[in-house]
Formats: sequence, structure tokens, C-alpha cells
Amino acid sequence: MSLKKVIFTILCLSFCIFSFSSDYFSFTWLSPDRSSSRYRDMAEFPSYREIQEIFNCKIDFNHSRLGEYNEKVKLMLSSKQDLPDVISYDFMWKYPGGILKAIDDGVVLPISDRLQQFAPNLVAFLEHHPEIKSEISLPDGSLFCFPSLSPDSEVRTYIGPFVVREVFEASGMDLPQTMDEWYLFLRKIKDENLADIPLSFYGGKIKDTNVFIGAYGIGWGFFLDGEVIRFGEASQEFFLFLSEFSRWISEGLVDPLFSVQSLKAYRSRACRKKVGVLVDYVSSIEKIAVRRAPDLASDYFVPMRYPSLRRGEKVEFGHRMPVFSSYLSAYLTPSCDNLEKVIEVLDYAYSPDGFRLFNFGIQGESYFLNGGKAVFSDNILNSPKGFATAVADYVAAGPYVKSKEAFFQGLRSPVQRQAIDLWSDTNADSHLIPILHFNENEREIIFKKMTLINGYLDKVIFDFLFKGVSKDEFDLYIRNLEELGIRDVEKIYNDAYL
Repeated sequence: MSLKKVIFTILCLSFCIFSFSSDYFSFTWLSPDRSSSRYRDMAEFPSYREIQEIFNCKIDFNHSRLGEYNEKVKLMLSSKQDLPDVISYDFMWKYPGGILKAIDDGVVLPISDRLQQFAPNLVAFLEHHPEIKSEISLPDGSLFCFPSLSPDSEVRTYIGPFVVREVFEASGMDLPQTMDEWYLFLRKIKDENLADIPLSFYGGKIKDTNVFIGAYGIGWGFFLDGEVIRFGEASQEFFLFLSEFSRWISEGLVDPLFSVQSLKAYRSRACRKKVGVLVDYVSSIEKIAVRRAPDLASDYFVPMRYPSLRRGEKVEFGHRMPVFSSYLSAYLTPSCDNLEKVIEVLDYAYSPDGFRLFNFGIQGESYFLNGGKAVFSDNILNSPKGFATAVADYVAAGPYVKSKEAFFQGLRSPVQRQAIDLWSDTNADSHLIPILHFNENEREIIFKKMTLINGYLDKVIFDFLFKGVSKDEFDLYIRNLEELGIRDVEKIYNDAYL
């Protein structure tokens, strides 16, 4: 090779290296670990691997399991040192003082002034959904995150009760609708040994759904009752729920470990045919059925209605998640050096291609296009390990718009679709509280009082459930809640709502 060619080659390589290095950038993202067991790092997850290739960047994820993660974030935010570029955390409710205080403290960076130029996809989506924009905007109309959104109500209902079909058929009873019928149904399962454990909950998380408590016209925590915000555990109706459910527990109708067992322990018991009725995710219908009876998986369970007090009345409280999920969203911090570039990366999720990437995975692997619409591939739909497990290797929750089409394609059996229809037939939407914004003093009062209140509730509620509660004991409990300030907090909520 001549000297001229050598020099030319060196110059070309130098130019390429310079061009690559000038365009290449990296940023840090503090996030819960949402990858599947197949990947050790979120950066290896297909959707984020694709994002890094598209934008010629590197995402340094700092993540851990959810319980550890919350503590990690609290420690970091308390020092306000070494902030990452992006944080996924519930700044609406878990940060002392809320999102407004997080902005004032220099932890979260408002992004509205840069969205128009650098985030056209998110801007376009919000222009088409002004009701969502108003929901996730600050009082002055500015935006503060790249949101995780579930616009369709069907996507926001995915937890409820279902019974093993052979247990149901062996009972000889109709599916229960009222609390009294539920008691008789569980009593039959217990008395005739149709299952070792008549009823259990997903990982012991009774508060993740309003099943049973909702029959009494209340929900867990704060909820909207007409035009008034109330706190379920501080109501007289709560006594009726405690009295009835503690009876179920005392008679052995409820898993005695439901309040303490881990998700792994629950899943093991559920998969070993010990439980007759489970309150669980709709995706778990498939997971558990595949483990219990692979040949009968699609017809192994029967979905059950959320109970009411009287037959024929519309169920008030079912399962319905809000449109906006704060803890799944992405918040930028003042430490973000490549702000415009990071915004462009995060904005990609709200584009048509990004929508498919984060909901369906990789084209040609986990999905293909049919008439312009994304359809999961056979290796996902017909995976021997079940759809939910297979798709988890490609799709993880995060800051993007959840697809109703992807959700319904994941409902592999008529039983799952029937469950969503049944669990959605409630007035749950009317009890969702819109996002409220409080001033710093109000946030401080809420945080301090609710910290004490929740600590008290953690001590007494399961005692009431497992030991029973008299009316005198309950009245004392209400007085204690009021002394701790629950009515003050309710008033702050109602003032902000009105």
C-alpha cells in the first residue's frame, strides 16, 4: 500500500473515531430492576438494547429489587449527592413534600420548556389526549416527567378472584355473588376438603385489590365517595369488613400465612394444588394452570365476580389502576449533562416505533407486522412456559403508553378474557382520586401524620383480622386514628380536590 493510501486510511479512521466519539454519549438511570431472569442488567433487555443502538448511547442502569430499591433511593435523595441523570421513583407520594418539593429541592427537573423541541412524540400524544395532559401537569401547566400511561380502562383491570374449576364443580354450588354466598362457598370447600386452603391472595397483598372490603362501600386508603374523599380504614364500614373477614380467618377459610408469606411462598403453594380460590393477576391464571395441569391450562380456572352485599347490585369497588403510574415514570434530574439527547431517547417510547418496541419487543423475534398492526409471534404466543413468562423476556413496565392490543393478545384463553370483563363490571372508576397537588406545608402535614397513621395501622389491622375486634375496641381504634390526625389529612385532601 502506498504512503498516500496509508495516510488516507489513517485519516478516514481518525475521522470515523472522532465522529463516533462526538455523537456517542451515556447517561445513568436509577430504576427498579424490571428485567426478566434471562437478563442480569436492564441495559441488556431487548428494548433498551435497541434504544442504545438507535441513539448510539449507553444507559448505565443502577437498579435493584423493589424493596431494596426504595431504601436506596431514600438514602440518595436525603443526601442529594451524586444524583443520576434519570430516576424512576414515586415522587408524587413517596417523596416528602411530593413532586413540587422535589422540584424545589433540586432533585427533579421540570422539562416543559424543552419538550416542544426535543420530545415531539410525547407532545403529540398529549395534544391528542388533553385529559391526560391535565392529569399529569403541575398547577402551572408544566410537565415534570416522561410518564407511564395506561389510557384504556381494560388495561388497568387485571387482578381478581378465580376458583379451580374442579373445586367449583365439586362444590355443587353456583358461583357466589354476595359476601354471605362467598362465606358459604368457602365453607363448603373447607368442610368437604375440596382444597387444603380455601382462599389465598397473591403474595399476601390483600390491599392491592378492593375485593371483599369493597362490598361494604369502601376501599383501602383514600378514595372518592361522590364528591368527598374518605379514608377507608377510618370509616364505620371498615368495622363490618373486619368482623366478617376475621370470622373467615378464624374458621380456617383463609390462608393463615396470607399476611406474611412472600410471593415465592405463595406461588409455591398455589402451584401445588393447595389453594381453591386465589385472588391474583389475570396473567397468573395461565402461569399457575400450566404448572398444575398443562393439558387443561386454558380451562383450569373459573373467574369470579367481586362480591357485593346484595344480589343484583352493581359492584362499587373493583380493581382499577390509575391512568398515570408515577413510580414507573422517568424523572430527569439537574445532574443530567446531555439533557436534550436524553430527552430524545426517552421520547422515542411515545413514537409509533417506540410504542411497538416497548409493548411488543423486537420485530421478527417477539412480534411481526400484519396489515400494519403488531402481532406477537408464535414463539411468544405458544411458548411452553406460558405467554406471560415468554413476553417478559422482551417487555417490561416503564415510561411509555401501554397498548390495549398487546394486553388482549396476551389473554390466551377465553377464561382470561372473561375474567377481565367480569372484574371490569364495577363502578371503580368513579372512586379514583385525580392527581392532587398540595403546598409544602400541606405535604409536610400529610407526610408526618400518615407516617404515624400507617405505622399504627400496620400494628393493629392484622391483629383485628386474626384475633377479632369488638365494637368498643373498634371505637377506640377510630379515636386513636383521629388523635393521630386522620381527619386533618382527609380535610387537606378534600380542600385540594374541591
